[in-house]
Amino acid sequence: MKHSKIITGMLLLAMLLVWLIPSAMDSAEEQQPNLTKDAAQLKIEALEAELGEEGMKEVADYLELQASLPDTVKVMPYRALAFAGTQEESRSVTFKYIDGFNVSEKEKDRYKAGIKDIWDRYPDKITKDDYEFMSEIGSMLVNESLKNYESVPVK
Repeated sequence: MKHSKIITGMLLLAMLLVWLIPSAMDSAEEQQPNLTKDAAQLKIEALEAELGEEGMKEVADYLELQASLPDTVKVMPYRALAFAGTQEESRSVTFKYIDGFNVSEKEKDRYKAGIKDIWDRYPDKITKDDYEFMSEIGSMLVNESLKNYESVPVK
């Protein structure tokens, strides 16, 4: 009789452990994503504090715009250059770089007119036909912008 009480007790203990261990593991797994969410939330709050309400609105607007872009824009070479036309300061900087191109004045005017045309049609009227021009001017703008920085030798 004593032996069967011990076996019954062990069976009850085993059943209790089988029932509690998965429950405890589930609880730990449920808490883990909360830690991740908390860390992400902390980062968002830090960004909000740094940028302020207006800055966060700009970020949200930018992300909304990027999500809504047509596929022809999403895969366009140097697509950031097309987006740059949405801000006057970026347009001015781009035109300044074009002025520095080592090409004739006629070619500079062609590049300025071409990029202005892209900006005027951005984002809804961009086509694959624009890719060639964007590849050409994009690489030239990158090279021109790098002229302002000194080369740093790698040792």
